[in-house]
Amino acid sequence: MEMNLRNIEETGPGGGSRVRGFCRCPVCGYERPHPEDMKCIVLVCPECGAKLERDLAI
Repeated sequence: MEMNLRNIEETGPGGGSRVRGFCRCPVCGYERPHPEDMKCIVLVCPECGAKLERDLAI
């Protein structure tokens, strides 16, 4: 069974459900779940070395 990472949800403040989003590479399209303790811009793409950007899952 293939897992779709865009559908990952967490419990937010007050017990509500929220999607935390992703960090995406603008050059090659690499994606990883957004870490809650840092901004995407400080992360580097392991595929091509570009800085990652925030990409909210919808």
